[in-house]
Amino acid sequence: MNKTARVVGWGMIGHLAVPVSTAVLVLGLPFVLDPRTYGYWQLYLFYAMWLGYLTFGVPDGHHLRYAGTHLSALHPGRFVGTFVHLLLGVAVAAGVLALVGAALIEDPTQQLMWVLACAATVLFVPRTLLTAALQSASRFTPFAAVVLTERGLVVGLSLAVVALVGADAGALATADVLAKATGLVAGAIVILRLLGATRTGAAEAQGTDAAPSAQGTDAAPSAQGTDAAPELLDTNAAPELLDTNPAPERQETNPAPHQGSAWAETRADISIGSFLLLANLAAVAVHGVLRLAVERRWGVVEFGQVSLAFSAALLLTTAAHAMGWLSLPRLAHTPRERWAAVHALVRDGTRGPLAALVLLYLPAQVVLTRWLPDYRTALDYVGLLLPLVVVETRWRVVTSGLLKVMHRQRVLLALNLLALAAAVVLALWFTLVMPSELGVVLSLLWVTVLRSAVADAWLGRQLGHAWAGGLALDLLVVGALVAAMVVGGWAGAVLGLAVVAVATWWDRGATAEMLVRVRQEVMG
Repeated sequence: MNKTARVVGWGMIGHLAVPVSTAVLVLGLPFVLDPRTYGYWQLYLFYAMWLGYLTFGVPDGHHLRYAGTHLSALHPGRFVGTFVHLLLGVAVAAGVLALVGAALIEDPTQQLMWVLACAATVLFVPRTLLTAALQSASRFTPFAAVVLTERGLVVGLSLAVVALVGADAGALATADVLAKATGLVAGAIVILRLLGATRTGAAEAQGTDAAPSAQGTDAAPSAQGTDAAPELLDTNAAPELLDTNPAPERQETNPAPHQGSAWAETRADISIGSFLLLANLAAVAVHGVLRLAVERRWGVVEFGQVSLAFSAALLLTTAAHAMGWLSLPRLAHTPRERWAAVHALVRDGTRGPLAALVLLYLPAQVVLTRWLPDYRTALDYVGLLLPLVVVETRWRVVTSGLLKVMHRQRVLLALNLLALAAAVVLALWFTLVMPSELGVVLSLLWVTVLRSAVADAWLGRQLGHAWAGGLALDLLVVGALVAAMVVGGWAGAVLGLAVVAVATWWDRGATAEMLVRVRQEVMG
């Protein structure tokens, strides 16, 4: 592999470290934890997931503003100031929430899970700003090092807890908190060293002092290169999966970095990232509302079963989420007239292979059911939810990225709020009017398909490309995959294979092109 492919590969490894480590624990701990203890541990993860969005939009705003720029575009003093502002803001907010939650929650174990989740938030959220800065500058190798350090400790400490303490949800949550503390320290050390090296290299290249003048501090590097420190990946010159033939002139989608105080920099990040934060929060609230409905209606044990199913289904889309982060700087440099082709390629080229991936669960389910008889219900739910991979992958790889580079954060927010509203209605219906745990679980699939359909229709109109045929085929494939999972066995496998064959043949040209491009990206 060439240099670019290796560096992008490290970016993928960094992003995949989170789902892989989570999968090891989510799918492995049922072998050693009883359903009740597992339910409490899932409750901690649930709290931590929600509180992890207590970012005020700072990391999101930073990534949108600096995506595709060199690390020398950051002023060390202002960046450190922004980090301190975020850390203090999160600490105050999490402290208040911990006190309020501790006073309102009656179950002692649930109370402990909430307090530890608040502590984890203070350590995790500021680290996301550090890794967002590394990703925006395409410093994927140090990004991967920070994430791998944290996630490796999460798994290692959790396994040590199980071996030394046994089945204790509080000890597992404490291990997660300690790992996040280490990740924060590692991220701070890495980013400070890189900022120092970049500033020194830039000053030497310009023949000036180590502290450049105010006029040149926030400016992007010139064509000759003011960043003398070796860049791991220049997104303006690297071969691109989404744009292999860049146009001579590219549309500028990122506003210039703010010139001013650290507080002004923080406010600039918040003003740009707040809508994206709300959109992300609305998205995670969809399955959060459904999981909470199960916990309130059927208890912590069933909450653990449904959480296992949701987690397993969504873990398969996290690789797509990683691709979305990596492709954002490339989309920002891709001419607008090519956006429609990019969206259509991802939509049509991945449908068949993803449907085939879903079918692999049928034989796996047989084995898992024998190993984990106490979690049979969760395993059945996983099979019914897996078809969402077909449409959710496209959303994470390209749809949300296009909305970001088009500066349509409000549209992204509206789409996620639509999905959230549908989830709330379905959750109330299946818990109060027609109680059905299965109905609540399937609501996640229906809401995911609804959001994807509306997004494709909106993008099709904006970008001027056909969308109705792709939507119809999506619905056909998803519906047939659900039917295959319900039927199960050899009959379900035959039905599913027939669907995969039709979907792949129908878009065989796009599928072949997508596979070639993925191979080029991997092999360089």
